[in-house]
Amino acid sequence: MSQEQPAEKKSRFQISREVQEEFVNSVAENMLALADAAGKWKKPWTADKPMGMPFCVATGRRYSGANVVKLMLTSLVNGLNDDRWMTFKQFQQIQADHPARDMKIKKGTKGVKLLRPEEIVFTVGADGKWQYLNDEQIKEIEAKKEQGLETPDVQRRTLFYPFTVFCAAQIEGFPPKESQTHAMT
Repeated sequence: MSQEQPAEKKSRFQISREVQEEFVNSVAENMLALADAAGKWKKPWTADKPMGMPFCVATGRRYSGANVVKLMLTSLVNGLNDDRWMTFKQFQQIQADHPARDMKIKKGTKGVKLLRPEEIVFTVGADGKWQYLNDEQIKEIEAKKEQGLETPDVQRRTLFYPFTVFCAAQIEGFPPKESQTHAMT
């Protein structure tokens, strides 16, 4: 009778590294898909639905960094002609705010995994264990440092956590984007 060993629990750093690798690989896959399609597509004189910078429809904030690249590449590869994105939870809130509209995510649709950075601040004790610091503790240490008192060595790391978003174009019954008039045809 064989005994199965319990799976080793991954650290926050290992999870963050895996998420980053998955993110980079998906961007590379999108770029390869675009390269394969090169030469087959011809841009019309005007675009019916001009793409802007991807933004969160629930908050109005634009996405930044590598998330912008991933969303724009995903839009190009999958033919999503909308720059409005939201998490599933934000979509549910929009549904709740507009009960008269019959909105649902199209069957078989997959969201796009993005990265949310989080800075962690910690000290390393004499025993080698990490003690995570909250904002109040960080301020106390900084105040002691300004007074010239001895303080522990504070370390900072940025970890990345995944979250998934859906494009407004992937949602049936979602209000259409206001059309912009073209300056030139």
